[in-house]
Amino acid sequence: HWHENGNSGQIIEGRRTRLPRIVPPGYSLECDVTVVAPPAAGTYELRISLVQEWIAWFDEVDENNGCRHQVTIV
Repeated sequence: HWHENGNSGQIIEGRRTRLPRIVPPGYSLECDVTVVAPPAAGTYELRISLVQEWIAWFDEVDENNGCRHQVTIV
């Protein structure tokens, strides 16, 4: 998901990517994800994390459960 800087931290939902297989506790998996840029120019923070629907984003429980990158859309 995208967090918009300078606009009260507005959150823009991103596209979901399904995992190619089940990942048991303690294991890891590498896979490609699809990222769609926000429609408006600006500076954003892109956060990639797993989510348990209707429960929580994994990186909100522990920041180490996801990755974050600053992105400028022109």
